[in-house]
Amino acid sequence: MVTGNAFRWQKGTKKIFEQISDKHASKAGAKIIEKSPKNSHKKYTTWQTESIFKSQIKQRLDFLLEFSSDINDFKEKAAALQLEVNFSGKWATYRLLDQPQIKNTRGRSLSKNNPEKYNLSNIKEQLKENNVKITVDEVLERYDEKIDIVKQDFDYQVTIENWQVDHKTEKGYYLNVDFGTANHGQIFIGAYKIDQLENGDYQVYLKKKDFFHFMNQKDSTRSRYIDGETLVRQLSLYNGTTPLKKEPIISTINEIVDAINFLAEHGVTEGSQLKQMETNLYDALDEAQIKLDKIDEKILELTQVAKYLIAKTSDDPDEVHEAQTALDNMNVNSDLKYRDIQQELSSEKLGRKILKNKFDQTVSEINQFNEIKAINIEDFKEKSGGKFL
Repeated sequence: MVTGNAFRWQKGTKKIFEQISDKHASKAGAKIIEKSPKNSHKKYTTWQTESIFKSQIKQRLDFLLEFSSDINDFKEKAAALQLEVNFSGKWATYRLLDQPQIKNTRGRSLSKNNPEKYNLSNIKEQLKENNVKITVDEVLERYDEKIDIVKQDFDYQVTIENWQVDHKTEKGYYLNVDFGTANHGQIFIGAYKIDQLENGDYQVYLKKKDFFHFMNQKDSTRSRYIDGETLVRQLSLYNGTTPLKKEPIISTINEIVDAINFLAEHGVTEGSQLKQMETNLYDALDEAQIKLDKIDEKILELTQVAKYLIAKTSDDPDEVHEAQTALDNMNVNSDLKYRDIQQELSSEKLGRKILKNKFDQTVSEINQFNEIKAINIEDFKEKSGGKFL
């Protein structure tokens, strides 16, 4: 009615209009139609088995391999974690009993590099390395804690103000976002990714590879998908805040330290299992040091870019030309603004500070542990309450 053009129904059109419909329905308080898979049941269950269920099965198996003492213990704890195990055939098969999984998943499909990893013979060999004794109840509690940690993991944390929230639903929030010139719209973020603060602001936790659909409120042709990294930049530019960039290696270090402490609490003070975790921790610290060096290089590069961008505003034509040449040699986008660089620089420095603190703290705790361990491991256990780190 506005342009005279014919409406085009393309791949993805249905999904886009469903999202737009859900946005308006949630704002008006109308019921949102739940999607039903019954019209394509075979395709839907195949997709479930090959994607969502695989990752959940693998997660539970890796956990069981770490905290089972033998194959019978493995089976008992698998049942407690609602994982059906079948070793009767050539290939082990698994099925999640707490999920609507219909078709079993073969163990060989869970690891491309090592198809035998989750087969019976390999599982028995891996369990021989374990000497930890924990009960089924402790396994359930431990697994629930680990799942909570995974859900809470993030790459970026950014603060947004109340006016940036268009409206809230039971499932999440619709945020106001500007994407480019005169391109205003909303994106939806699940409630589990947002915490409301006491002052009325919100903390948003995002992963780099998260994807969101930006819905232009007046022109659907300008709608598009944006990743988590881009969204963080847009949200923080909107209110001038500096996003916190969390390095993934921090989560790795936390998980390893947590696992070592757990073994210590259950009397495991030596053996190949503990040694392997200590090796993993040292490897993670090496990786953290490499990352710190790369961040330092990035900070130096951003500082130079900022310097040249300032020089471009000079009244001296030679200085402007020299600055532009330097920026071209560095392959800097001509649309890049000084405020963009300053925001990225602040984010990198903040992320570096947090990673460096975690690195120094872990190294200090390792050194303390090794010193006390060399004198008297029993003394150490008594003083530390059974924790290594």
